[in-house]
Amino acid sequence: MNSYTSQFHSAQFPGHRPQITGISISKDFWHHQNMPFVDIDGQLDVGKDLSYLQNHHQELFTEMDSQVNRRLCAERENRVWYSTSHGDGWEQCIVVKSDNEEHRAIVTGTDHPDMVFASQPHTYILTDILDQLRSLGFGIRRLMVAALAPGGWIQPHTDPKKSNIPVLSHFWIPVSDSSAGLKIWPYGYLQSQVGHIYLFNNQNYVHSVINTDQHTRYVLLGLIDTDKTSHEFLETAVQSARNQWC
Repeated sequence: MNSYTSQFHSAQFPGHRPQITGISISKDFWHHQNMPFVDIDGQLDVGKDLSYLQNHHQELFTEMDSQVNRRLCAERENRVWYSTSHGDGWEQCIVVKSDNEEHRAIVTGTDHPDMVFASQPHTYILTDILDQLRSLGFGIRRLMVAALAPGGWIQPHTDPKKSNIPVLSHFWIPVSDSSAGLKIWPYGYLQSQVGHIYLFNNQNYVHSVINTDQHTRYVLLGLIDTDKTSHEFLETAVQSARNQWC
C-alpha cells in the first residue's frame, strides 16, 4: 500500500469517540451530519450469500465487471481517483438498482421485484438477503457486492457529496468474519459484526480499508431508499444511534 494509507492505519492516527446530541425520530435523521456510522443489529443470516460468493467469485466479478460495472462506474466521480494507484485488491459489482429505468434497460431482469442483474445464472444471488431487509422495513435504492483480497487496501478518502442522497442512507453489511479493517477518522476502527447493518456517513468522514486477513472479505454496500423505508425501521435506527452516541 502507499505511505499515506500506511500512516493512516498507524498509531499516529488514534481514534476517539465523539458525543452527539439532537438525534430525533424524523426524516431529518437521515441527514444527520455528525455521526460517522450507526450500528444496527439486523440479525441477518448471510451464510448462504457468503458461500455463494466464495464458490462463484471469479465468474461473478469478471462477468459483472464486463457487462455492468465498467459502464456504470465510468459515471462515478471517484473512478479516475481509484484507477490512479489509490487502491488494490478491490472488486465490486452492482446487483440491484431498483429506482433507475435506464439501468433496467441495460441488464437482464429477474422475477424478484427488486432484482435486476446482468447474468441469468446468477439471478438468485442475494434474493434471500433482500427479503430479510424488506422484512425489517428496509427500502433498497442500490445494492452492490464488494470483495477485498488479502493484502488489499483503499486509500483514505471521502465519497462524493450529492444533494439528493442523505448522508446516512449509505449502508455497509459485512458478509464474512474479519478483523478490524475499516478505519474512520477521527473515530477509529469499526469493530464490525456479521448480521449487523451499518449506516455509514462516508461523505463527511475520511475512511480507509485494509485486509490483513488471509481470506477475501465480502461486504454488501448500497443506498437506502428513505422514502420507502418504514417508520419502524427509522425508530430502530434512531434508538441504535442514541445508544451508541448519546
